Amino acid sequence: MVSKFIIMKLFYYIVLLSFLLCERGDIHSIEFLEYKSAEETQAQIDEDLGGQGVSITAEYDVSLYKVIYETLDGYGDTTLASGVIGIPHDLNHAFGMVSWQHGTVVKRNSVSSVSGFNLLSMVLSSAGYVYVEPDYLGLGVSEDFHPYCLNIPSANSVIDMIRAARNFCNDSEDIQLNEQLSLIGYSEGGYATLAAQKMMEEDFSDEFNITISLPMAGPYD
Repeated sequence: MVSKFIIMKLFYYIVLLSFLLCERGDIHSIEFLEYKSAEETQAQIDEDLGGQGVSITAEYDVSLYKVIYETLDGYGDTTLASGVIGIPHDLNHAFGMVSWQHGTVVKRNSVSSVSGFNLLSMVLSSAGYVYVEPDYLGLGVSEDFHPYCLNIPSANSVIDMIRAARNFCNDSEDIQLNEQLSLIGYSEGGYATLAAQKMMEEDFSDEFNITISLPMAGPYD
């Protein structure tokens, strides 16, 4: 009869091996959240922005997915984080990717992986971008304590969310990517954007070629 100690030890080694085989940006799970036709998106844009003299045209039907992916915490240990990917529907074009880093939120569930589409994700994905938005560590499914404006865990969650989105698109027959990558963020998201840009340029310049980076109103020097 196999002892409980041996079973627990075997379980420990299996778990350890699974973590060693994981790579940053590997997808743990994908969940379809929401679909919007171009007409539905246009109606929402007109309702929210029509009185402000802003002219935006929704060109594509879009779908939003929740993704749970592998990343590293502030101590360099493997952990899970969540975010969303917005996909424009068109098989005839290759789309660029835009990663939006949101501003400060104080509740774990006040993120797009819980609430679904917002106006920005609808506008950008319907305009022809693969839209990416990380929840950050400590928000969404992540059980870590949120590392507010700490550069390495902030950068890790952004970079690995982009990798997860790239993996998702490369494994799908319904979406093509081009080489454009745009980083945009505001407030805490401005900080996370600049932290991700810094890490990409210093450590992953052979993997990422940033088209444009717009870190706005972040607490950075």
